[in-house]
Amino acid sequence: MSLSGHTTAVDCVQFNQLEELVCAGSRAGALKVWDLEAAKLVRTLNGHKYAIKCIDFHPYGDFLVSGSADSSIKMWDTRKKGVLFTYNGHKGTVNSVKFSPDGQWIATGGEDSILKIWDLRVSRVLKEFKDHMNPVTCVEFHPHEFLLASGSIDRSVNYFDLENFNLVSTESDVGAVRCLTFNPDGECLFAGTRDYLKIVGWEPNRLYDSVPVYWGRVTDVSVASNQLIGASFHLTNVQVYVVDLKKCKPFSSSSVLDSQTGPFTPNQNIRKSFSKAERPPSLKSRMLDVKTIEESTSGTDPEEESTADITNVKDYNEIFRGRSSKFIFELIYIHLCICSNIYAYLCFFARLSLHLYHLIGASFHLTNVQVYVVDLKKCKPFSSSSVLDSQTGPFTPNQNIRKSFSKAERPPSLKSRMLDVKTIEESTSGTDPEEESTADITNVKDYNEIFRGRS
Repeated sequence: MSLSGHTTAVDCVQFNQLEELVCAGSRAGALKVWDLEAAKLVRTLNGHKYAIKCIDFHPYGDFLVSGSADSSIKMWDTRKKGVLFTYNGHKGTVNSVKFSPDGQWIATGGEDSILKIWDLRVSRVLKEFKDHMNPVTCVEFHPHEFLLASGSIDRSVNYFDLENFNLVSTESDVGAVRCLTFNPDGECLFAGTRDYLKIVGWEPNRLYDSVPVYWGRVTDVSVASNQLIGASFHLTNVQVYVVDLKKCKPFSSSSVLDSQTGPFTPNQNIRKSFSKAERPPSLKSRMLDVKTIEESTSGTDPEEESTADITNVKDYNEIFRGRSSKFIFELIYIHLCICSNIYAYLCFFARLSLHLYHLIGASFHLTNVQVYVVDLKKCKPFSSSSVLDSQTGPFTPNQNIRKSFSKAERPPSLKSRMLDVKTIEESTSGTDPEEESTADITNVKDYNEIFRGRS
């Protein structure tokens, strides 16, 4: 899938925690947010004066933060247009920005060689570290402990205790560090340098392994299923490299006992852990509630229009769409191919909602249609929590007994009889300019499965 919309080069891209949204920052200072399931642009955020160099999504909220070459850090709400907060403090390009696991702090590193910790609750700098001699290229919070790692062009990796706000360990001469990521369990840190992967520890500082990967100027690394995946690019080419961590120290069987470092044990220092707030239940499965691009923008943004080039629809559906949403969207698409009347389109959703135990609302403005889905199982009086409510008492159906409509069954003579009509030429006077009509069915297989029975 290819998402377009930016008119200048894109310098950074980031997925949100649930991988529902992706955000890209351009050299023009614009942020664009796409909904991956709907494959459409849902928000354009303008505010930075120069290129955006780094982005990070809040761990469980609808916020994102961006760092720019204009030396500012900005906080955004993906549901709204306009910046929420602007933080100024760096004296050069902001190269890296990260939310803490609990979403209360932001760590930033810049060209001014300074690492800053910002407290979002009071909107000010909590602490700054000036231990690097050259620009800070990346920062990374430990997944559990109050520990922060930073990498720099000065060829070092520093570790900072966030309880006492002091430097606790330094690994020097690892090479100019381009990216960092902790192992998911927090036992060690992976540092991406030019052509090499460095696996380092702290307290005491130690270099577990130096793995030649020859990935050039690696841009980012991530860990999944005992494999480290690194990505780099050159001109218009992107290269992806996979490293089997089972063959690297300290994870390989040969490194259980090493003459230099001794047996591998996790870092023993016990620190306070981040209190990770659970994603609010109302946000766990909620799609971004936004208006269409035409309604949510002022019409002055030259980058509003965006299209998604989906080259492999099957893979796209399996990755970004669930079964229920896939079913809904296929029905919508086929129905729109047959029906050109927007009111009939809205009525179609009323019929569809009877089968999904959801309430589906539809509205439209000009040529745009918005569809909203409400899970009735989470609403009173249907939710389990509303069985006994202190204000209304236990839920019981309305007890008044009234006469019911007698629903007459369709006469047998009409059950299978088709409408007996004459041909178009005979039944019309020939004056209707819309007499001839065709249905453009783009996917015959889906059409037959949905609208036609087996016979």
